[in-house]
Amino acid sequence: MPRVILSWIALLWISLSCASTVIILTGLFTSAWLRRVETVESRRFTECPSNIYPSLIFPIYPELSEKVISTDSKASDSPSIGPWFRCQLACTTARNVWPFTWSTSTNQMMRCQLALRGFGDRPAQANALTWTSAVLYLTGSVLLCISTIMVLFTICKRNICDRSMHSFTGAIQGLSDILLVAGLIIWPIGWDSVTIREVCGGSVGPYAKGNCSLGWGPVAVGVGVLLLFISSLLAGAADKSLSTHAATRQMLLDGKTCVFLH
Repeated sequence: MPRVILSWIALLWISLSCASTVIILTGLFTSAWLRRVETVESRRFTECPSNIYPSLIFPIYPELSEKVISTDSKASDSPSIGPWFRCQLACTTARNVWPFTWSTSTNQMMRCQLALRGFGDRPAQANALTWTSAVLYLTGSVLLCISTIMVLFTICKRNICDRSMHSFTGAIQGLSDILLVAGLIIWPIGWDSVTIREVCGGSVGPYAKGNCSLGWGPVAVGVGVLLLFISSLLAGAADKSLSTHAATRQMLLDGKTCVFLH
């Protein structure tokens, strides 16, 4: 029968590891990294008919057209782009040419597609950087998921191949953290890529967001990376807290299968 040994440090390590995984994956799967700052002029060229018609009905009175457009701001949402996906909220009557679409409760349609393009698109160097950051994020996320599974296994299994499972898991967490930090640094350098220019305009550049504003996606990933770094440091402390004579005594002498060390 597996023997479960826990301590306050081990519980903290498990909690931070699971929390960092959820926060990082949530931040990576969202497109809310760069969001276009819309103006009245840019909204006139959206695909939503309710935004186009006012400019046609009131071509001589732009101030009246502006009022009509602003009152129907819920008809579409500013395009946003992240390392993996780019999304836009539009009317359900708009032409559906995007790979991932689904309707919302407000009779609107969320349209998303992959945010990456091939290496042959210009500017090639910026596209290569966005691809590199996306691969770093993907590799770091895979290692993050593996380490989280191993964290849960440490509850009832402490050794793997005669080595401490806590230390091995902490090393994987540290490697995942390094890859994710590298992705956070490299991705803004590639903001000069074609897909980001389509969202943020021609004034975008390395660490220059152009006609866009930062969303909550990079903030979430940054917080998750910080928690993951703390988790990798706590792995060794969690292992030491469980390798005590008190735990061995309670398991061997008292015959307990579940031990919690205060």
